[in-house]
Amino acid sequence: LSLGKMVEAAPQGLPVKRDYINYSADRALMSLIGNETLVYAAMVKKINLYDWSQERMLVITDQGIYNVYKKKIKRKIEIRDIGGVTKTIPPSKKLDEFTVGVPSQ
Repeated sequence: LSLGKMVEAAPQGLPVKRDYINYSADRALMSLIGNETLVYAAMVKKINLYDWSQERMLVITDQGIYNVYKKKIKRKIEIRDIGGVTKTIPPSKKLDEFTVGVPSQ
């Protein structure tokens, strides 16, 4: 995953922004990411080790990926720590799934 390329590809140096949940309009939520540039925000279903799904906000900035629940950061992964992203389409489900690989964890 190269967010650097995604941000640099925007015209006139403006970041590519996909804010599907209007995250940027909520000051409390924006305060969670500080001075980072919002690149992507959407609702996703996180699947835990027991195959239970949990609603979460997936927020991607120029510096990290956030798992946000009830206006609290549950986890932040620094972009530099990401080893790769794998996308799969399971045959039994019609949902796209992806895994963020973090070699140091």
